[in-house]
Amino acid sequence: MPRPSPATAYAAVLALTLLALAFAGCNSAPPNAPPPTAIPTATPLSLQMNGVVESISSGAFRTCALRPNGSPICWGSEATGASKPPRNEGFVAISSGDFHTCALRSNGTTVCWGAEEDAGDRGQADPPATERFVAISSGARHTCALRIDGSPVCWGSFAEPPRGERFVEISSGDFHTCALRSEGTAVCWGSDDDGQSSPPAGEQFVTISNGARHTCALRVDGSPACWGAQGGFSDAGQATPPSSEYFVAISSGDWHTCALRSDGRPVCWGGKNTEGISGDVSRDYGQARPSTYGGVVAISSGSWHTCALSSDGSPVCWGDDKYGHSSPPKGEHFAVGRVEVGG
Repeated sequence: MPRPSPATAYAAVLALTLLALAFAGCNSAPPNAPPPTAIPTATPLSLQMNGVVESISSGAFRTCALRPNGSPICWGSEATGASKPPRNEGFVAISSGDFHTCALRSNGTTVCWGAEEDAGDRGQADPPATERFVAISSGARHTCALRIDGSPVCWGSFAEPPRGERFVEISSGDFHTCALRSEGTAVCWGSDDDGQSSPPAGEQFVTISNGARHTCALRVDGSPACWGAQGGFSDAGQATPPSSEYFVAISSGDWHTCALRSDGRPVCWGGKNTEGISGDVSRDYGQARPSTYGGVVAISSGSWHTCALSSDGSPVCWGDDKYGHSSPPKGEHFAVGRVEVGG
């Protein structure tokens, strides 16, 4: 997802090296599994993450993406200002929340927009001014980021991270956040009504992604593990991945989850019709039925829609399109593998 200057590039190399060392010697993947490949994650910024960098991010009724020169573009609902990125800016990472969007400049400073007062402003779009980060993730009413040393910083509601921890990846959901330590163990905090903040013990992961009330991650062999939102009113099938599947990337939406096979084919699950308390409603808008069948290198699940990038940077989206958030602008191609700010 991201990348800054020498210090942050070093952090990325360090994080990936730590992961590689930590996972060396683990059991090999099953015979029918694809060979482990680089997984696009929110690990500390690097100008190129093993050839694949996600530069597209789906929010509630909005999608934002980065062009190859780092300039941002958003489409969908403009109700909260989250679809109106600042002009004349270049970013190396972008993350869409429910009512806001945040992005990182190449020097690690943060810019956020949206979350106007009438849309549930909880400070999620007000990053600390003096901090520099190497990864960022926007949730519903909070945002979390990682400093160069891996320590987490969060702002907004449900945001207070554990002290003394260092992470290599972080992901914000509606009211919970999860992160990965360098050895691959998961740590979560925030709301846990559906078990979304209770990762399985003894597991090691290489990437993690938070949805509204569930969390999914990939093990070293690429097999998925999900927790939360199982069996209750909020269970739309989003935390029940297919068996005997192996993936290279995963993205959790509010009520569905999508992942990529090594051949670039997306697989999604969840999105079933549910209606529960507290206004929690899942509707099947086709967000878990991909409209493309291969060649995908990046994928991002929103509330009721999903967007993906092909190897040439062309976008494709499916699911709910009430506000045009599944209708990317024609003729646009977005960054894949590299962002050259100002290029």
